[in-house]
Amino acid sequence: MLRASLIAAALVVTPLAAASSTDERITTRAEFVDRVANRNLSRLGVGVRVTPGGQIEGSAFGTPVTGSWDWRGNRFCREMKWGDRSWEDSCQAVVIRENRVYFQPSSGSSVYLYMR
Repeated sequence: MLRASLIAAALVVTPLAAASSTDERITTRAEFVDRVANRNLSRLGVGVRVTPGGQIEGSAFGTPVTGSWDWRGNRFCREMKWGDRSWEDSCQAVVIRENRVYFQPSSGSSVYLYMR
């Protein structure tokens, strides 16, 4: 339970502010692969990478993160596993702002990770 709380804290859910002139909405798989794939995505103890071939790999607080992703319409869709927890299929809009990539589900809240 503590680990689940830690990962939730690491992936702080924040509202995506009104679009600014520096926001870049990613709408195609090709754009996503070009801008995000193979980059290190990190935030507070979490480090993941998405591969051009559809895999998600990394770790969160020392425990492996694995998963797969694909592109549907104009959204990034993924399934992930972290330790004994798993997240079902979820499709999210992707917005890049400066060195951050925001993953925004249809609920309207978003999670951001730093790109390196």
